[in-house]
Amino acid sequence: MNIRKMRTLALYELRRSVARKKVLALVILTILVDTLPYYFLSTAGSSSVPLAARPYLWVVGVFLPQAFFLQFIALFISAGSMSEEYEQGTAEVLLSKPVGRDEYFFGKLIGGYTLLVLVVILYAVLSVASASFSFGP
Repeated sequence: MNIRKMRTLALYELRRSVARKKVLALVILTILVDTLPYYFLSTAGSSSVPLAARPYLWVVGVFLPQAFFLQFIALFISAGSMSEEYEQGTAEVLLSKPVGRDEYFFGKLIGGYTLLVLVVILYAVLSVASASFSFGP
């Protein structure tokens, strides 16, 4: 397997994913899922969140929603990865080049995984920032 070919395909997958409107919707959904709970907790009053738990709310915000949201993100990214290539006819063009099927597969996998990691990092940064903004450092 050629690493340069897989890297090129991974970058192609990232550019293609960002060009689709799905990624914009995913980022908006990430922002909403991450910031709204902190907003509601901060406006609910001080009685809903104990004073001793406030410094640790970012941990709850990062890890608790990810148990539900991470699978949705992965499905959202991967659902159209291969099928859209075949629908648009670009898979045949890519596979007619001197690229093996395994290089094509791993390039798409690495590109999708990189996008997933970027969204999870955005999610974690927003969670920590929202908790710090709502409840202090």
